[in-house]
Amino acid sequence: MAPMTGDKLLVTVAPTGAETAKADCPQLPTTLDELVETAQRCQAAGAAMIHVHIRDAEHQPTLDLGRPDQSQDVGGVGGQLRHQNCT
Repeated sequence: MAPMTGDKLLVTVAPTGAETAKADCPQLPTTLDELVETAQRCQAAGAAMIHVHIRDAEHQPTLDLGRPDQSQDVGGVGGQLRHQNCT
């Protein structure tokens, strides 16, 4: 592995996890409002990118390709946080 040079660092957060259930971890952000709030806090703490596993209305992981459009606001927080959806 090459040594790191310079002082640049990209912090990425993945607050939802791929398979964690809200029933097992009530703090898990699964709704759009929860994800936006989490994104704002992460950005304030220095994160530059958020990786989101999309959830359905029952807070379960979903492959519904229509759902990612609803989470576009998550990455748009302040216009600075990069956003990566995952289904």
